[in-house]
Amino acid sequence: FWCRRLQSAWTTVPMLFLADSSNLGSGDVAHLSSALALMQQPQLYMAGSYCDDRGTGQRVAQGFLQLLHSLPAAIDVQLCCIGSVNTAANGRPCTCQMVFDTASNTVHPWKFDDRGPEVSRRFAAEHCRQHHTHSLLNVWESQWQQLLLAAFDPTVISSWAVMRYEQMLSWSDERLLQVMSTSPEHEPEGFCQDMRNMLQFIIDAQQLTSEARKAASTTARYHWSTDGGSWVKAASQQHTHMGPVAAAVTTMR
Repeated sequence: FWCRRLQSAWTTVPMLFLADSSNLGSGDVAHLSSALALMQQPQLYMAGSYCDDRGTGQRVAQGFLQLLHSLPAAIDVQLCCIGSVNTAANGRPCTCQMVFDTASNTVHPWKFDDRGPEVSRRFAAEHCRQHHTHSLLNVWESQWQQLLLAAFDPTVISSWAVMRYEQMLSWSDERLLQVMSTSPEHEPEGFCQDMRNMLQFIIDAQQLTSEARKAASTTARYHWSTDGGSWVKAASQQHTHMGPVAAAVTTMR
């Protein structure tokens, strides 16, 4: 979401739960509604869903649009690149990621060579939030120009699920794709390793004294260093559990 008048950008983390509104956290709708209320003229730019054989893309897009339609805020849809217009002749999605240029108010397809810090921890946080009452995520502090990695609770995953994750680490790529992907035929190279790293992080985070648990329970902030061309961790970190969720800027999946 973009508000030209306030020069503010917000985003929601794409989640499969949007295909089933019953899985939407009780606080999510209120937080999203509050975020939109702060924007005087909210504009929506949406891309990613495509015509897959399973019909998953259609369900996710429909669930998300129905959610927005139920909110009181008037949203100006500027871009909705989904369905057939986002499906190539070979069946692949034309684009899954995009960037918004706030200077020119234009949107471009994009591939993130640098996906930012703590990728496995971010994947794990997204996965664990699907089991929590809050699923929308704030990932950007516009006032300080910092990437925000909020603390999360990895113990929302049941012990039975953790044991299954341990088994999944040894699965073949083909089997893992069928379980972990909504579009197994069209995932990028490295997807399966990303999923294994995420599962390992969640498994490790079940141990109270592990580095993974320490990272999960700590809110981390990063700023972009133009000199070094990389993300630099802010010195002050906050140990906390799940905090409020609302707004965000482009995630780097």
